[in-house]
Amino acid sequence: LWALRFAMGCGASNGKRAYAVVDDSNDKLCVANGQHHATDQKTVNPEGQTVPLAASHTFPDSFLQLINSPITALAKYVSILIEETLTLLSGDRCSVWFVNELRQEIWCVGAKGINPFHMPLSHGIVGAVAKEGVLLNLADAHDHPAFDSTVEKRTGYKTKSMICLPIKHAAGPATNSTRPVGVIQVLNKKGTTEAEFSEQDAASFEEFGAVISSSFYRQRFRALELGVSFEDSEVQSMLNSHRAEVKGFLNRTVASIDEIVTTPRRANASKWEIAVWSDLKANFQRGDLPADEQERIQAEELLSLEFNVLDRHTKDLTKFVPFVFEHTGVLEQCRVPRNCLSEWADAVRTGYPDNPFHNYFHGFGVFQMCYFQLHFAEIYQTLNTLEVFALLVSAMCHDIGHPGRTNGFLMLIEHPWAVRYNDRSVLENHHASVAWSLLKSNSTNVAAGLDFEMRKVFRKYVIDSILATDMAIHSELCGRLTSITSVEEFRETCVEDHQLLLNWCIHSSDLSGQVLPWTESCRWEDRISQEFVNQAAEERSLGRDPLPFMNFELADVKLRGKLQRDFIDFVLLPLWEPYTNKLPELLPCYENLKNNRTKYEEMRLHGNNALEIEEQ
Repeated sequence: LWALRFAMGCGASNGKRAYAVVDDSNDKLCVANGQHHATDQKTVNPEGQTVPLAASHTFPDSFLQLINSPITALAKYVSILIEETLTLLSGDRCSVWFVNELRQEIWCVGAKGINPFHMPLSHGIVGAVAKEGVLLNLADAHDHPAFDSTVEKRTGYKTKSMICLPIKHAAGPATNSTRPVGVIQVLNKKGTTEAEFSEQDAASFEEFGAVISSSFYRQRFRALELGVSFEDSEVQSMLNSHRAEVKGFLNRTVASIDEIVTTPRRANASKWEIAVWSDLKANFQRGDLPADEQERIQAEELLSLEFNVLDRHTKDLTKFVPFVFEHTGVLEQCRVPRNCLSEWADAVRTGYPDNPFHNYFHGFGVFQMCYFQLHFAEIYQTLNTLEVFALLVSAMCHDIGHPGRTNGFLMLIEHPWAVRYNDRSVLENHHASVAWSLLKSNSTNVAAGLDFEMRKVFRKYVIDSILATDMAIHSELCGRLTSITSVEEFRETCVEDHQLLLNWCIHSSDLSGQVLPWTESCRWEDRISQEFVNQAAEERSLGRDPLPFMNFELADVKLRGKLQRDFIDFVLLPLWEPYTNKLPELLPCYENLKNNRTKYEEMRLHGNNALEIEEQ
């Protein structure tokens, strides 16, 4: 798999064509830069031509397996990078740096005897290499105008020769350009005191960079988390609250829809049953906008990021639900009873408590964002109608009955739900249970038209999709996204695992408040801040200290700006950046997110409230 990925898309950054080859004599993978010379080994280039293998460095299987594994811990990853780099170049010291573009910083998370630290992207030779994206090979680093002696003074280690390599990654599917995501710096070529890194060292180093590019990008978000949380307790508490050991969640699969719908399960199945099985097996198709003018207006409203649920009455929002079910084909193909649909939508509405954030407005907002993604992102046409049905039901109900407190709080006080669900996805299990209870009542059973076998599959889709909104699996979902190196691989993954695609859709929709335009996103920040302040007050009344990222005053606009900026940097960007790289149709969401981050940074620096920023 590595060899294929490398040969198809990870050419050496020095402009020479790169190929991958397996040396059968020692079971190791080699990298070649395309320069022909006499050798007994041969390889096949991307055009299918057999060519001689050029002079190359051989990487052990164990190294390649570790760097390409999505479960390799950051510390282990950095350690083996340093070890292999020093072996490759015969250097004395090596450090690994990760670029934080939005903060214009570069973080060192791997260097002998030094804790993680950062510096402005404009400082030092490492910063220059990160900004310019060009390898630097220096006989004496002190001669370079960007040389910064800070680390040298701190450690007492004297630098002579230096080689710095920018690690680049594709900027996105819509462009062939790359951007530096990090730098590896090697100091002092071993040998005499005047030893220098050679041109061959530089070529080998660039080949090495091509090999590790994808894995380096995958580790980047972890590295930036580590760096900032090392010195920021608020970030550390936020990240810890979103982590839990959830083993094997993404490996759970639903019985194949093909196994269920290929043939009816009863010998006396009706013509209607045979027809609906056939319809459900077909892929979901995005519907054309309705001919009816009023319905077209509804569709155009819902299919816009400008749609603002907070300006509507909850009853008015509920009127959109039948339209969405009809426009997606769910109403007809899943034979949803129309009288039940209205009753169900209203029961969902009244099932949401009046919390500042986790209320019906949020529930419907997630429903609308799922509908938005279904319409605009082509990958969702690989779903069948039953899966779309499950996604819409899950989105509407994903926070039904929410008490306005976190899972951590419920576990802390040993709430009855935490006891019932053994501290595992407490809220999400409760929401799934309440959602299914509505489908047990005749008046709200929107799944009444499904056969027994279809209902079983539908139930599992709904449960797993709601459980996928648990922030404890956020890192796992982001990790799966960053481990996928191309749009083609993403599509193949989604076609093979529809539940994973549903999980990404509902999870991203649940975290979509900050990908809306600023006028809407800042109102969601205000609401979650109110909910956090309420929980913090209750925790203090119980004699407990609130988590640092919840322990603030609503009037402290600067701190709120910082907290929301941090949430974007370390929770939202690790999801929305790789997600929209794979789904360019959703890039406006990512652009909104970056724009909103800029405004929260302004809040942090100047204390402007949202209204003042909007007026500016």
